[in-house]
This record gives sequence, C-alpha cells and structure tokens, in this order.
Amino acid sequence: GTDVDGIIDLVYQGYAKRVDSFIYPELPDYNPNLPKYDYDPEKAKQILAKAGYADKDKDGILNDPKSGKNVSLELIAPSDWSSEVKLATIMKQQLKTIGIEIDLKTLDLDTYYAFIYAPTEDKWDFAIGEEEPGPYADWIWEMSRSYEGGGEGWNQSYYNNPKFDAFLDELLSETDVAKRKKISFAMQQMIAEDLPYGLMLRPDLIDPVRVDKWDGYVQTMGGVITWINPWTLYNIKPKK
Repeated sequence: GTDVDGIIDLVYQGYAKRVDSFIYPELPDYNPNLPKYDYDPEKAKQILAKAGYADKDKDGILNDPKSGKNVSLELIAPSDWSSEVKLATIMKQQLKTIGIEIDLKTLDLDTYYAFIYAPTEDKWDFAIGEEEPGPYADWIWEMSRSYEGGGEGWNQSYYNNPKFDAFLDELLSETDVAKRKKISFAMQQMIAEDLPYGLMLRPDLIDPVRVDKWDGYVQTMGGVITWINPWTLYNIKPKK
C-alpha cells in the first residue's frame, strides 16, 4: 500500500534508493534474495478483504471485523525531521486509497525518542524512524532481539522470536567469515518475512566540500565526515 518509488521522487527528488535490509547492499553480508514488496494497492485490498476487512458503512475506510470500527492507525514522526514528516504525509494519503485511515502525530524529538524506546508506555501503532547501521552492523540486530515486556532494550516493535535471538547470539560469537555470512543471510530473511520493521529507503548524502583549499577528503559510506568515518579529519590538510 506504500509507493516507495513515488516517495523517493517526491520527497527526496530522486536522491535515495530502495532498501530491504539493515545490511548495506555494498557489503558481502547482504542477502540479495530477500522478498520484494512492490507497490500494488489492488493486491493490498485483496489481502485485507481476505482477512475480513470491509467498508461496511461505505465511508471509504475499512471496518475492523471484530469491533466494526474504522481502521485508524496512529503514526508518529519527529517534527525535527522534515523529510520524514513529508514521507509520513504521503504514506497517509496512499494508505487511505486502500481503506486505512492514518492519524499522523508529529512530536518533538525528545518526546518521539521517549515514545519509541519505552514501549510499555506507548500509545501509538507505528512510527517512522531512521538508523545508520554502519559497515559493521552487528549492533543493529539488537533492535530485533526479543522484547518480553520489561527491561532495557532497543526493540521498538515488540518483535519476539527466540529463533532470531539464537541466530544473533551465534553471529556475535562466530569468527569464521563464511559462517557469519550464512547466519546474516538467515537473519535478514527472517526480518524480511516477519516484518517487525518495514525497511523503505536510504537517502543519498550530498557533501559540499572545498577542494580549492583542502586536500585529503576520504569518501566512505555515509559521506566524507560521519560517526563511522573520522578519516577525513585525520587526513585533511590545506592545499599547497
């Protein structure tokens, strides 16, 4: 029900790429055979109808088969992230065409983080988020480690899968590169099928730099100066 290619064109002016994994496609651990979810509103309507959702009151919004109420989901996004707010607004419009009403709430960044990292306190259905896994992405999988209703953790989606946890523990202790790749492929497949997170796009980063006065920029994933790339700061020097 979401046209990611359309969002890339409208919100990012084409400067973004679709993604289907937390692992960057440039890395050898990326699984290229993950299921694809193309924009197909008619198929979305068929799936919803098969699950028992129908517009019984003819107001354009589907009714929940149990409660009979309109399907209305609360989507939260940080007001500080202008592109994400635009993305969420377009999602709201797109999902209405398949009969799902979206109540979009924009929150200041501190409130947003308090909501997504305190799931026992939350009052929302889904959220727009962003992460920067970096080239060594072991940490990003902690966002999917089972959450059982207590304790600290990064899992924002209530995903609870002991099999995934076993894969993650195995990945963190494995030193053989080929075995790690196999485990990574399996974990990506599991997330792509279970969909605790719906991965959408990766914006292109455009860095303005002074090449007339400085030498030594080091380009890596994410740009010339990021939290995963301090090398520019170590190498840059005035041009002679």
